[in-house]
Amino acid sequence: MAPWRLFRLISVSALLALSTHSASSGTLRMVKIVVPNPPGSATSMLARIVADRVGQAEGIRTIVENRPGAGNIVGSEYVAHAAADGGTRKFPIKDIQFWRDYVAGAVGRYKDDIHYWEVWNEFNGSFGDSKNKVKDYAELVVTAYEAAKKADPDAKIGLSVANFDVGFLDAVIKAGTADHFDFICVHPYENLGAVAEGGEVGYLSLAGNLRKMLAANKQRTDVPLWITEISAQIATPVVAATNCGCGTGCPR
Repeated sequence: MAPWRLFRLISVSALLALSTHSASSGTLRMVKIVVPNPPGSATSMLARIVADRVGQAEGIRTIVENRPGAGNIVGSEYVAHAAADGGTRKFPIKDIQFWRDYVAGAVGRYKDDIHYWEVWNEFNGSFGDSKNKVKDYAELVVTAYEAAKKADPDAKIGLSVANFDVGFLDAVIKAGTADHFDFICVHPYENLGAVAEGGEVGYLSLAGNLRKMLAANKQRTDVPLWITEISAQIATPVVAATNCGCGTGCPR
């Protein structure tokens, strides 16, 4: 199976980053992919495969730039504050219609290959440069959901949070995303320490707490819960966390 066929879950924000590095005339001429890992890493090699595919498909120049350091913070911060004109882009979005048009175009273009779309990456963390994270993320999700479903009725839209932030998800649902998502993605890095020290019971309770929150907000309690990012310096807690995740009903 070709590597790019393995990636059915594509972050809308990742594609947005690929699609907005344009010349001042507004014509897309170059795409820069920033990798927060050193050259030769698996992530860097994958980025070069993606860059090659994007370049061939769009007929544009593609560049992969490695910016490793500080546990991926260097590269992440660079991208978080980058803009097409070299300046700084921050929230709120000046005109949500741009986001609506982008989502509709992306989902419509790739609807035969991609059916699951995670809206942004860890907006509650450093990737959401906003003074009102809850309000801005809720607007992104609702707009993406409506535009995606119109472009592809079979498209599935997911919420995404750093860690296992039930409080943020609760606030976002109350801010307007109720009934505007099909799955939830969590990145429980911070919980691995407890698992490594024998805290499996606490880890097992996380999914239950999330589903109680969904019930309190009158949302489906059987919404798929996916662990889409997780890691540790040693393998033992990752294996334990994966087993615990399966035990709590996380299918992915």
